[in-house]
Amino acid sequence: MKKLLLLFGLVLCTLLSSCSGSDTYQGEWKATDENNKHFTITFEKRKYTITSEDGQVSTRNYTEFEHHTINSIETYGIRMIEEGKELYIHFPIKNNNVIAFIQTKGKQVLYTLSRDAYLNTSDVYKL
Repeated sequence: MKKLLLLFGLVLCTLLSSCSGSDTYQGEWKATDENNKHFTITFEKRKYTITSEDGQVSTRNYTEFEHHTINSIETYGIRMIEEGKELYIHFPIKNNNVIAFIQTKGKQVLYTLSRDAYLNTSDVYKL
């Protein structure tokens, strides 16, 4: 019985730790939306904060529910806890984790992210 409880505890810990955000996208990003407005988006383990140029702040809680890599291009699925909405953090350039998109399941880009500069979607594909 003790072994069964220990095994259950280990499985539970593994599941809980896998729901937090990946180190790949954690930290601060310069973000540009589809209207070319600039934001700062900061990802932490279980929440992210969007700060607009005029200082408005919005914080959302999330869990990571998916991760896949195809030909060295990574995509992470995150689910907003309050809304149940699913978004994807997609790294469109092979072996590059400094440029990404936040997009819908239908691949509509909501934000273009960069660690270094404010970029729009067309800037990314010029690289």
